[in-house]
Amino acid sequence: MAGIPWWERRAYLLFLLLLCLLPFALTSIPPLGDLPGHLGRYAVAVDGGQTPELARYYGYRWKLTGNLGADVLVLALAPLIGLQWSVKLVVMAIPLLFVSGLWTLSKAATGRVSPASALAVPLAFAYPYIYGFANYCLAAALALLAAAYWVELGRRGSLKKRALLFLPIALIVYFAHVVGWGLLGLIAFAAEVARRREDGASWIQAAARAALAMWPLLLPLVHLFIWALGRESEAAFTGFWFSFKLAHINATFRDTYRLLDLATLVAVLFFIGLGTIARDLPFRGLALRLAAGLLLVTYVLMPFTLVGSAFADMRLLPVLMGVVVAALGVKNARGGAIIAGVTLAVALFRVGTLTVTSLQWDAKIEERLALIEGLPTGSRLFMVHGPNHCANDWPLRRTIHLGGYHVWRNKGFVNSMWDLGSASPLEIRYEVPGDFGSDPSHLTRLPGCKPPYMPLFDETLADFPRESFDYLWMVDAQLPEAYVEEFELLRRNEASALYRIRPAS
Repeated sequence: MAGIPWWERRAYLLFLLLLCLLPFALTSIPPLGDLPGHLGRYAVAVDGGQTPELARYYGYRWKLTGNLGADVLVLALAPLIGLQWSVKLVVMAIPLLFVSGLWTLSKAATGRVSPASALAVPLAFAYPYIYGFANYCLAAALALLAAAYWVELGRRGSLKKRALLFLPIALIVYFAHVVGWGLLGLIAFAAEVARRREDGASWIQAAARAALAMWPLLLPLVHLFIWALGRESEAAFTGFWFSFKLAHINATFRDTYRLLDLATLVAVLFFIGLGTIARDLPFRGLALRLAAGLLLVTYVLMPFTLVGSAFADMRLLPVLMGVVVAALGVKNARGGAIIAGVTLAVALFRVGTLTVTSLQWDAKIEERLALIEGLPTGSRLFMVHGPNHCANDWPLRRTIHLGGYHVWRNKGFVNSMWDLGSASPLEIRYEVPGDFGSDPSHLTRLPGCKPPYMPLFDETLADFPRESFDYLWMVDAQLPEAYVEEFELLRRNEASALYRIRPAS
């Protein structure tokens, strides 16, 4: 180990991986935005139709879709360690895989590990992960690991071995999440162009040969074509796309406290900018530089919604920034030690803030869930979440999909589960009039506020079909006086209230 800088040693990587375990070590389940909704889906799959009341409302149909990564792992572990622990372990493993992926990619593409490798830790806990895009984040982490292996095999000249191995590897990443497969393709193509250029080929020759070398990654195209034909038509929505792109960058580390989250963003962008202008901090490795360029172009051109996945473009940012960080080099050991020390401080800062906010959100979640604990098996719950203010609130609310816990714990129906058709194995069997049986009927907004697809608070309370539900659960919202006679208050705390719906007279 003599002569190897401390930030390139495996012991340092192990320290970073252990650091990634801290934010959710003491929470019941990682408090991520969409995760309770996923939890409800997993609960339906684990139940397997054994509970008649639950089977009346939901079914789980195993089918091949490009959005199954976390489902497969959770449902494989659940019979061994239970659903709660399987969800926690899978979700907590994703940042470890992401950090390992960037570390190995940096070493494979440049021969050295970037002294700024600690920045992979905050990037692993960026907005897409906090939002709860579990399948995508798992696929992105797997894509980084696979891309590192692709680069390594190409450097060794083991092209036949690489082709054989990446036929199944590409399928694994694709079925974890289709966008993760796209990330793998972009990075692999950039690496292959760089390898051909280093062998003396012109840019045109290198690009043409690299395109031909991508054939082991293309098998998922067959399934993607069939899957896309069988799905309902979904237009890709960009809206005011350029302003969206800038807003996504601003929210890269959005969590709870704006100043703390923006401080992390400024720190990461500072080192990226430093590598751009400082001669002593060059970006190394043509493969990573080309990959960063391709990812940047993809981010600019990608629509807001792709293959049914919202925030498709926003999800690319941590990987884009991570590839740039992985390319950041240094010309002398002293400078490397300084960069490594400062970036480690940034990682410790981010992990510290996440640990605090995770415990805070975990307590808030348990407080709200206390009201629906012990509801009758098979009960039908209509959840109404309090509206956002017109001003864009910074904290990412972790309470908007808590209805998934009702599906898990009470084997009941709730109106907050996603109805994604062929994009999800979850089948909603219970028919509710109008659009009040699935997401986003539980989310509300005030008049004049965005987003326009979200129901209005007053209209939701006035119009939801009482006869289709047994209970009303108001989360972070007060029931207006006009509706008090319709509902019988059962439980209340500072955060929420539970009502029994009175039969119509």
